[in-house]
Amino acid sequence: ANPVHTYSAAGNYRVTLTLPAELACVTPLQKIITVNESAIVVDFSAELTTCAATATVLFTNRSVNNQSAIASYEWRFPHGSSNAPQVSVTVDSSQNLSATLIITSIDGCVDSLTRVIPVELIKNTVPDSVVVCNGLPVFLNPAYNENYSYRWSPALLSDTTSSNPAVSPTTTTTYAVTITDRANPVCTIFDTLVAVVPPPFQITTRDTTICEKELLLSVADNRDLRYEWSTEADFNTIVATTNQWVATPTAVQTYFLRATDAFGC
Repeated sequence: ANPVHTYSAAGNYRVTLTLPAELACVTPLQKIITVNESAIVVDFSAELTTCAATATVLFTNRSVNNQSAIASYEWRFPHGSSNAPQVSVTVDSSQNLSATLIITSIDGCVDSLTRVIPVELIKNTVPDSVVVCNGLPVFLNPAYNENYSYRWSPALLSDTTSSNPAVSPTTTTTYAVTITDRANPVCTIFDTLVAVVPPPFQITTRDTTICEKELLLSVADNRDLRYEWSTEADFNTIVATTNQWVATPTAVQTYFLRATDAFGC
């Protein structure tokens, strides 16, 4: 028989061959088997080649075999494998990507190396749209990431490289932005944002002197507006929520009206 044994470490091992005891004139045969340290140095590089909605990592074998030639490569990843010296892996989410390279030499020696490659996609915080009310400035990206750089267009912005620029357009405007990871400039995404400018509306009231106990307060309801009436300028107390209501002042009284449209203006 031809037995096979795997040694767990390098060293010198005594192997003895004996024959059945019933055979006459049998002398055991002994030999020293030397197991050398592996001359295979397994190594590989991992390079982020593309990074946008997905990321692609290029894995390249950098192994050295000083005792013989390499017979085969085997890459193992969480969702696949490959036998090529170089392989690209694409992921669609941020993750710690585990990669294992197994090298087999022509003399049967096998060695492996496992590494975990952090892959971080850009987390886009730019909203799809913002509403600009009454010409008041609004910020485009309040939840910006300090680790990213931003470049906005059109150039009419006061600062096209601001992380969170303020705008006050008079008409609905589309803004474009390029977002780049400062640590990994290959990671870049492009997005757009619409600054919606609703049509303006105006409400008017006038001072009134009455002798009666009741007064009908009203405003023309020509749009889909939400009304709030209050006796306090900060609207802590709301006394009515319709376009008209009957007030019953007992003395000189100021009533405040706040109207809000469907856009929140």
